[in-house]
Amino acid sequence: MIDGADNRLAASPGMSVGVVPDALRLFRQSHPSVHVTVQINDTSTITKWTAAGYCDFALSSFVPDPQPVERLLLHRGRAVCLLPEGHRLAGKRKIRSSDLAGESFISLTPNDPAMQLIDAAFKPDLRSVDIETTHAVTV
Repeated sequence: MIDGADNRLAASPGMSVGVVPDALRLFRQSHPSVHVTVQINDTSTITKWTAAGYCDFALSSFVPDPQPVERLLLHRGRAVCLLPEGHRLAGKRKIRSSDLAGESFISLTPNDPAMQLIDAAFKPDLRSVDIETTHAVTV
C-alpha cells in the first residue's frame, strides 16, 4: 500500500466483519497517513478484482483454484457445525457428514466454490438444504 494513493482492500463479507476492522486498526497505527478504501464482495469477485489490479490486497476465507493471484495463508481454521441447544448431536465431540443425514441444512448457494467442497463431503441427498445464501456470514 502506498502513502498518498487510494489503496483498495477487497474483502469477503465474513472477513469484513471478523478480520478487517482489527487489521486496519493495526495498519493505521504504523501508517496513519495511508488512505484505504475497503471493497466488500463475494470471493469470486474480489479474486477477479485483485487479479485485474482493481484492488491492491484482498482478504478471503477461500480462494478457488486456479486463480492468477499470489496467495498467502494467514490462518487455518476448522469448520464448525452450529446446532440449537439440546440438539441430538450437541454433545458429540466430532460430527461427521454422515451424522447430518436428514438434518435441516443452511448452506451457501450451489455455485459457490466453497460449497462445492462442502458438497463433496456428503453423499447425495443425505441432507435437506432448506436455506441457501450467497454469503458465509449469513449462514
